[in-house]
Amino acid sequence: MKPFVIGISGASCSGKTLIAKNLADKLTVRENAVIHMDSYYHDLGDMKPEEKAWVNFDIPEAIDFDLLENHVEGLLEGREVLIPEYNFKTHTRKPVSEGKHCKLSVKNRSRPVIIIEGLHVLFKKSLRELMDICVFIDTGMDICFSRRVERDTKKRGRTREDVYRQFNDTVIPMYEKYVLPTREYASLIVDGEKAAEKSVKDIIRKLESTISD
Repeated sequence: MKPFVIGISGASCSGKTLIAKNLADKLTVRENAVIHMDSYYHDLGDMKPEEKAWVNFDIPEAIDFDLLENHVEGLLEGREVLIPEYNFKTHTRKPVSEGKHCKLSVKNRSRPVIIIEGLHVLFKKSLRELMDICVFIDTGMDICFSRRVERDTKKRGRTREDVYRQFNDTVIPMYEKYVLPTREYASLIVDGEKAAEKSVKDIIRKLESTISD
């Protein structure tokens, strides 16, 4: 049985990664894999550090959709794929051979689940067509900003000033232009300001309902 695919989208720091992780933890009865779209940013190793600082990472073109779709299709077919590892401090990807090995059995009694989370998960039609459920997380931008400051300063080596500039110059405008419009493609909308457990329960109910149908 081919894996069941769930796509989770929303604003930057809306809760996508947390909900995807908690969902995977709850689906231990089913073989599952989580794919983070952030792993598929294009490698900027050829650019100078000062040039990288001005790259817009919030547009769809920043993502290597071809590789992402190839990997999702591979997992659906039962093939092993090597999910890339992205370094957010240097904006480079490790060699393909050093990627994370991932494979799901398509011969299990219970359908495995692929969870894809990311900013532009619902942007491209060809990727949406691989999904069984499309989830959009609604979260206020003030909440997203406070979460992003904490994440980027602690985990990605950014200053608060850098985060503030990027959030206002690119994050909000690109969210309104590219991400928010994809809300219409969602088969389920969850509240990113509530506990992640509540959203996970909603997604699991949707999953069970869709499978039974």
